[in-house]
Amino acid sequence: MPSQISILKLIGDCVYIRRYSILKNISERLSTVAATKSLIAADVSRKKRKKVIDKMAAVFILQGYLDGLSAK
Repeated sequence: MPSQISILKLIGDCVYIRRYSILKNISERLSTVAATKSLIAADVSRKKRKKVIDKMAAVFILQGYLDGLSAK
């Protein structure tokens, strides 16, 4: 199971670096909380949540970044 740090490093490698800023103002903890709430709302079991929580948190972080790009 990849850790949140390895997932963020992978995202960082995939994202084009513009003006020396990649994931500005993004809280890793808040993305994990949002992912957890989303999985609970979808009635995903604890066992399954444990397997996918890091991936879901990475999705929230990446989506926040992409939303920030489109807002500019």
